[in-house]
Amino acid sequence: GPILGAREIAIEDADNAATLLDKGARVGAELLLHYLRDVPPADWRFTKQDDAQATFAPKIDKDEAAIDWRAPSLAVWNKIRACNPSPAAFTTAGGRRLRVFEAARAGGGGAPGVVVGVQDGLPVIACGEGAIVPLVVQPEGKPRQDAAAWFRGSRLAVGERLS
Repeated sequence: GPILGAREIAIEDADNAATLLDKGARVGAELLLHYLRDVPPADWRFTKQDDAQATFAPKIDKDEAAIDWRAPSLAVWNKIRACNPSPAAFTTAGGRRLRVFEAARAGGGGAPGVVVGVQDGLPVIACGEGAIVPLVVQPEGKPRQDAAAWFRGSRLAVGERLS
């Protein structure tokens, strides 16, 4: 529909779906208050929305949250951020579902989905290009936890594959 005002929001590396929702709500509320308090309705100027630039973003289905380790690390990292907090990106480790809430990108590589190393007690998992280091995970049936604590107890070893 018609646009009264717009503001850009910077997407930082630490952002995920929840933090962007908060940023958008805060900026939207500030903009609305600006118009309600400072601009008389007679001075409001609406701009027609460019329908060619408009997109529809359906709710992310749980199946779409599955991590495809064949994708480049940037795509995997962005999926993890987009699915945090819900539905949460996931993979399978040791035959059990593992939800990944936070991760970092790493260099290197290898066969996609394979644990190719350990960095500061955290598993380094190869992607189609680059690698991912999980930081916060939730093993099936357990609470969220630091990925290093999970990895110590997981019995996964370098060379094993996540699916």
